[in-house]
Amino acid sequence: MQGSFTVSFDLKNLSSTSNGWKDIFSLYTNGTVFGESNSMVLEFTNNGELYLYNKGFGGQTGGNINTGLTWTDLQQDSWTNLSIVSDLSSQTLSVYVNGALAGTITEWNPSSPALTGSQFGASFGNTRPMNGTMDINNIKFYDGVVLPVPEAATASLGLLGLAALMMRRRRCC
Repeated sequence: MQGSFTVSFDLKNLSSTSNGWKDIFSLYTNGTVFGESNSMVLEFTNNGELYLYNKGFGGQTGGNINTGLTWTDLQQDSWTNLSIVSDLSSQTLSVYVNGALAGTITEWNPSSPALTGSQFGASFGNTRPMNGTMDINNIKFYDGVVLPVPEAATASLGLLGLAALMMRRRRCC
């Protein structure tokens, strides 16, 4: 992938909370060696927080995004959607959780080389693999910016339905 892109996937059911410094997902350039540049890694910190780390992709160093999720959140039996969006027109790299913006790296303008690989359950080169299992579904890679649609709250949908019902009744009588 070169230029703007979006990666989106659903995740649930981590079977272990002993995943300090373990990786869920990585994007990298061929020839990347652990600890070097040209990669992005979605990984748990030692205290269980899930971060996206920009490991200097395209010569641009720094920038980390806290997703607001922990490994305990992801052990629940419900799907969590994660989207990573690289938008070169606005020079941002953003992470969305269930359609809501979790964080952004600004002045994002990676030069080259292009991302050529991705891996779930570990980072490039199979280093720091996850302990136990995780369910991943609905994996999508887009060659461009595709913003996620926020999940509508159940209460909001109920109120919308009630309002439509009331409008229908009002027109009838």
